[in-house]
Amino acid sequence: MNDQEVRELVARVGKLERDNRRGKIAGGGVVAALLAVALVGAVMPQEIPWAIQAQVFQAVDETGEVRGVMTAGSLFFSDEEGEILISLNTNALSDDSRNELRFFGPNGIAAMGDYGIGYFDENGQTRSQLTDEAIAYYDESGQLRSQMSAEGIGYFDENGNLRARIGRVELITPSTGAETTYPAAVVLYDDEGNVIWQAPR
Repeated sequence: MNDQEVRELVARVGKLERDNRRGKIAGGGVVAALLAVALVGAVMPQEIPWAIQAQVFQAVDETGEVRGVMTAGSLFFSDEEGEILISLNTNALSDDSRNELRFFGPNGIAAMGDYGIGYFDENGQTRSQLTDEAIAYYDESGQLRSQMSAEGIGYFDENGNLRARIGRVELITPSTGAETTYPAAVVLYDDEGNVIWQAPR
């Protein structure tokens, strides 16, 4: 074997060794990839669950104070002092509860629910309400004082007696007992419900 043949043999052996190393590296990469897929498949269901369940979720600020609470039937947000600012209640847990969104302020509460839109004072007394039938205003004792509906506008005294009416009015003539309906009229009443003035007559 001459020098040329020796060099060719050495070159062939070197090439075989390099090809062998590349094959080992590629095979190792494939094995590593398959192991990674298997590990990811085993870990993913635990790290990223399909659903997160809890009875109560709480959101806290940077000081650790609870600022928001969510349950199956309610959602609350509060300020730094722990005073509730916004609340959302649903009847998901009880048939007695109402669907209601409330905004809390220093002088009262504005609320929207199944009944319509309402405003409550600092004592929890209803002061105004808007429904699909009427707009009503109440005094501090909760007595209805004025109301506007499709039929007209009514004014009530502190005892709940109707004292003035503008709009559709039904009146009874005392002498005959006949009932007359006025589609548009203005009527004033005394505290006993007697008509003291009306237009038209």
